[in-house]
Amino acid sequence: MNNSVFSVKLIADSNGRPGVYNVCAVSGFNTANSMFTMPKGAEKSRPVIHKRNGLYAYIVGFHIPNDTTFYEYYEINSANNTITMRYVKSYTFE
Repeated sequence: MNNSVFSVKLIADSNGRPGVYNVCAVSGFNTANSMFTMPKGAEKSRPVIHKRNGLYAYIVGFHIPNDTTFYEYYEINSANNTITMRYVKSYTFE
């Protein structure tokens, strides 16, 4: 009964813009919405969500074809009844 739920959804942009994603995060009774754009040259890469060390923390990143590196890009956190979303790094692959 006292346990909070934290969920994150990524949804491709409804206008069909390549590399643009809507983010919806729910933490308990709080909901936050945001949007991020994949870096230049990585618009066709699919975003991947990884759990962070914190109980309510996720990182969105991506892989480039023929590369095993996970590129951290966007972070979603929930703490003290506040949801924060921010870019953590910037890239260009042109």
